[in-house]
Amino acid sequence: LSKTMVVDLYSNYIRNRILTLRSQLAETHDQLKAGPSVEEYRTLLERENALLDRLIVDYDLKARDFVGLCGDVSLEWIVADISCIFQSFVIVPLHTKMTDDDFIKVLNNCQVKCVICTTEGLEKRFHTLFPQCPTLKRVVLFDSIDDKEDECEWRDIVDTTAKENDLFSIIHTSGSTGVPKGAMITEGLWKTFISDRLSQYDPLVKIVFKPLCSMSERENVYHTFCSGGRSGICTEPHKIFEDVQLLQPTILSCTPRFWNVLYLEFQREYLAQLEKHNDSDRDHIRYKVLAQFRSMFGERLSYVTTGGAPSGDIVKRFLFDCLGVERVYEGYGCTEAGHIANNGGILRADVEIKLEDVPELGYYHTDKPYPRGELWVKTRTTIQGYYNNPYDTNKSLSDGWFCTGDIVELIDDRRINIIDRKKNFFKIAQGEYVAAERLENIYLSSLYVKQIFITCADIIKYSDQNAVMAVVVPNETVLIDWAKKMVESYINIKDLSENPRVNEMILLELKKVGEQQNLRPFEIPWAVYLEPEPFTVENRKITRTNKLARTVVDSFYRTIIDDIMAISHLRDGDFVKYGGDSLSALRLTALARSKYGMGNSIGHMRSSSSTLMKHDAILDPLIVVHDYKGECESNIFLTGCTGFLGAYLLYELLTQTVKPKIYCLIRWSKLDKIIEVLKHYDLWNSTIDINRIIPIVGDLAQPQLGLTDVTWTRLSFEINTIYHCGAMVNFVKDYEAHRAANVNGTLEIIKLASTSRIRINYISTMSILSLTNKTADEGEPLDDYHLNNAGGYMQSKWVAETLIKQAKQRGLSVTIFRPGMISWCSTSGKCNERDWLYRLFTGLITHGVAPDVDCLMDLSPVDYTSQVIVWTGQRTESIGETYHLCNTEKMIEFKTIWNAICAVMGKKPDYVEFNVWLDGILTQLEKNQQLNDLLLFQNGIPDDRNRKISSKNTKRVLQESDITLLDLNPTVFAHHLLS
Repeated sequence: LSKTMVVDLYSNYIRNRILTLRSQLAETHDQLKAGPSVEEYRTLLERENALLDRLIVDYDLKARDFVGLCGDVSLEWIVADISCIFQSFVIVPLHTKMTDDDFIKVLNNCQVKCVICTTEGLEKRFHTLFPQCPTLKRVVLFDSIDDKEDECEWRDIVDTTAKENDLFSIIHTSGSTGVPKGAMITEGLWKTFISDRLSQYDPLVKIVFKPLCSMSERENVYHTFCSGGRSGICTEPHKIFEDVQLLQPTILSCTPRFWNVLYLEFQREYLAQLEKHNDSDRDHIRYKVLAQFRSMFGERLSYVTTGGAPSGDIVKRFLFDCLGVERVYEGYGCTEAGHIANNGGILRADVEIKLEDVPELGYYHTDKPYPRGELWVKTRTTIQGYYNNPYDTNKSLSDGWFCTGDIVELIDDRRINIIDRKKNFFKIAQGEYVAAERLENIYLSSLYVKQIFITCADIIKYSDQNAVMAVVVPNETVLIDWAKKMVESYINIKDLSENPRVNEMILLELKKVGEQQNLRPFEIPWAVYLEPEPFTVENRKITRTNKLARTVVDSFYRTIIDDIMAISHLRDGDFVKYGGDSLSALRLTALARSKYGMGNSIGHMRSSSSTLMKHDAILDPLIVVHDYKGECESNIFLTGCTGFLGAYLLYELLTQTVKPKIYCLIRWSKLDKIIEVLKHYDLWNSTIDINRIIPIVGDLAQPQLGLTDVTWTRLSFEINTIYHCGAMVNFVKDYEAHRAANVNGTLEIIKLASTSRIRINYISTMSILSLTNKTADEGEPLDDYHLNNAGGYMQSKWVAETLIKQAKQRGLSVTIFRPGMISWCSTSGKCNERDWLYRLFTGLITHGVAPDVDCLMDLSPVDYTSQVIVWTGQRTESIGETYHLCNTEKMIEFKTIWNAICAVMGKKPDYVEFNVWLDGILTQLEKNQQLNDLLLFQNGIPDDRNRKISSKNTKRVLQESDITLLDLNPTVFAHHLLS
């Protein structure tokens, strides 16, 4: 078709109309409802003539100049496009959702001189790009062009000098796997596209609602024009179903996304009717609902088409049942090669194909029963290449052949079956390749799934993956209907997406669909992330042609998917093997609970079995307590002296005793490390006799504490008391990781003490108590709650204390101290920079906002705790006793501490609701790593008001001392933190 022939067709069909929606289709103007106008072909020509006059005369454009077109679906866009065609301008359609960077790349690559846009917003955007686009001279707002009153001959506005190989348009591919490439469409190719599709339907009515920058929708417009048909321009795509009912099209061409939405609506209505009629006569109800949906298309419908991406079998079966097999047409083609195959994969008569082996995916042309490989095609409409892009041209085109990138199997000489896109494949641990798009189309048949992305975690880091993972955008309407019956409380779709119960339901739904479709186990997702925000062109997760923008989506969710994989390892106990640490575990735990909908079951890492702990909790019967070997000196052996409590214990031992030497187990031979620690906590002064501190190089985790036989024997003669405070503390590692230092180390301490009946003052922890409604007394035996219900640290301390008690039964002099939460020093404000108290309030200082919670904290100052342990540990009457070191009678409010800190900072305390506070932290984590510590408190701020702990023994023994537990002064703590 020449441009002159197109104008002749305009004349021949002057009575037909092009409609701008939304209005009703009618045969006369009188029948039209009030609303957008109805345009005749003659009026269009007048508007096109006016626009051309402005472009040619005022803006000095000439044939073969590049002109950009940008705007939503509208009559103005079509008028501008036709005007440019008539004058042989090379049209470069631009999607409104392109980023400025993409605009700049395309405009500069194509050397666009003028951009015609349809809204003021777009006009302003393009004006800002002038400095970065040297060839761009004009930005034209269509609405600013007044229709010319002067009529001219239609032939006068048509350029007839264009040759077959001249450029007609540059169509940029959707970019679903990378940066869009500009396909070169020549004058000859365009004529072939249109002439191949002329229709004999009368009336021919179509709806235009997809972006006109796509090849397929633009073809539809001109196919309709040149066939003398009518086009309804849908300017409100969200009302497309209503417009279909109004227009009653002859042909309806849509992408799979449209049909998926329709199918989900059908499923929802079908289930609603089943419920209404008590699930009776399912076939009859389905027939009625199908008829209801069939009627929305009107009586004129000849057939519907689906293309642009493969459609799921379930959705296609729905269309067959609804409209009839003969009225459903699935085409296969691409911008670069045009139409390739018709229904059932039957190749068009003019299409040549060949298959190239893909050995990395295991596809060969010699495969049985069907040859398989990557499809190359040669058609009458294959492009010459990508504009100004020799790399991609050489990569995709060779001797007239185009590489589609699709993996197909050849059913017979002229029939193909598409398996998937080559770029959509990925491999999991077993070496199995996964066809992601095929799986996505299958899972889209679920009523609960609106959109889905099939993927896996980092295959290099997590080489043990044996199944796929999924990102799912739920069908909001259907999910809320389900939630009304199954979820106690929720606010919105975001709230539901973070609900573990919803996550579990969606996962089971995917499993059900996968099993129904006979998918292999590795093709069924083992984990799912629910995304409340739909994939759209605006957020760049959907391409301009409604395909999944895989590169963008994969990049967007990569961290989340890898996090979920890490969470699974955290649950399974091998998180550390994959490089995990405590901080990472806390972050993942918070995300699992509040963002990923994976519940609260991730806490501390736990041993997979209690068998080892039960075995370890039995003291070796060969350990025998020996009597004193002659005259024993009254020196003291201290473990953990470089820790927070250990440093204060050392200070108190040096202060409360005069002569004894303090043997300190450390990993360094020099005394400097111990002095450095004492200075750090403001405990070093000139009165300390440095000669009393004896470093003993060793390691709790080693047999015989890492000591030589000589040192071991010397200690057994030179000490009469052990203060065992050393321990490994890690709230992510499991029991096995803590076992060497905390259990075996304690066992070695028992062995050392047994050589000469040396007294042990063992520093345990209050956390080994299983606090129930009854009061925890100091003399009560430990229960086995922690064998299966605690983290590795607490399990190891439980086993260690159990061993200590057995050693007491064998005759060792043992005193057990169970400190609760140890707080700052009451005089200096110094605190343990590794404990949760420090991390909580330094995190709050960084964040600036605190949760509005009413919590009481049971805190004991470190100087008070160390004084009690050292003083009590020197008394004979305390042997065999257990002491709880807590502050239940003088608990302090969380807000009292935060208010004091804010007062020192000179600011008013700021409080927000807890979930708002936590969401704020999670949102800012990427930008501010200092907030990581606040993840410790994802389940709430510790509240000790209901803890029932008895400390009768402690109170009784302290009656004979001058040790006093003063009220906590948070201002001292605040000054230290802020210093």
